[in-house]
Amino acid sequence: MSFISGKSISELRRIVPGFAAKKLDELFEEFESIESDDRLTEEGRHFRAQQLVNLIGVWVQYSQAVEPMREELRGAGFIVAEISELIAPGVGSAAAEPILTKWLPKVDFLPLKKDIASALGCPWAHPFAMPALLTELKETRPELDLGVDSLRGRIADAIEKSLRPGEVDVRFLAGLIEFVTDPRQGLARGFIVMALGKLEAYRAEVLPVLVGLLEDDEMVVAAVIALGRLRAVEALDFVELKLRSHQVDPWMLSKVKVAKRRMSGE
Repeated sequence: MSFISGKSISELRRIVPGFAAKKLDELFEEFESIESDDRLTEEGRHFRAQQLVNLIGVWVQYSQAVEPMREELRGAGFIVAEISELIAPGVGSAAAEPILTKWLPKVDFLPLKKDIASALGCPWAHPFAMPALLTELKETRPELDLGVDSLRGRIADAIEKSLRPGEVDVRFLAGLIEFVTDPRQGLARGFIVMALGKLEAYRAEVLPVLVGLLEDDEMVVAAVIALGRLRAVEALDFVELKLRSHQVDPWMLSKVKVAKRRMSGE
């Protein structure tokens, strides 16, 4: 707890950029209120205190790492404290894309890099952001990018959200297929697998890949959703057979049912 002693608070306020001071004060204020919060048990107080210590540390590093990007964005007309603010409707626009794609490979601080990747998933960033996202996806080593909220997962999610069928040329398609067929990439592949279902123009290339992924227990549900998007009636019998031996949680089961109806032409 010495990290947030009175002296440390003063020191941190001096080293963070001016825009970061307000959020820093809010985090410290919440920390100082923990002891008087009757809703928390002693264990709960300790847990929340540790959370806030971590949040304060991350915010100090984030604010320092993002400052040069903020200045460049400000010059293009974007006034934001955090890159994630660009995702909000009416905040970001295509003018931010070249700045974000320029900084994506340069940034080392992981929370900031993840925010950049997520912002590049906005429709206004595409198709121009695709090369930068695919390069970062390819260069991120799976064994060093662990956890539920991985960088690869953020990038894959950005690609899936923003991908438009007419915006993918064959060079990018090869990179997407290479990623989803690499088992080392784990669950992060799921977003890209679902994205392949949007590519009707490349049906001949993606259909055999998706059918093959039905044999991959980690990707079977994502593959079914993608096949539903393609209305791949030719894969329906195999999908039915595979799903009988695969446990699917209730939320995903509803997605699978929709996919099967699409494959059936309903």
